[in-house]
Amino acid sequence: MYSIVFFTPSADSSMKNYIDEQIKQVKLIYPDILIEHRNESDNRLYRFSKKLGRFPVVLILKNNSRKAIKHSKLSLEDLLNWLDFNLR
Repeated sequence: MYSIVFFTPSADSSMKNYIDEQIKQVKLIYPDILIEHRNESDNRLYRFSKKLGRFPVVLILKNNSRKAIKHSKLSLEDLLNWLDFNLR
């Protein structure tokens, strides 16, 4: 089972809003996948990331194990292409 976790720093409301808008679109395309939006206090960020402090982060988990991780602000099109490639 796949899940997608987006991470943004709690102090950056503009980045949070940007990612919230992307999450809305991702949920429309992947309605059966659990999608979460978390901040830097979530321990999965520290467990699965090697680039702490670099945001935003998109983490794909498969059965609670890291499948893919991306540390970058992506356009919606690039994000959807990346998700499509990694969710096969």
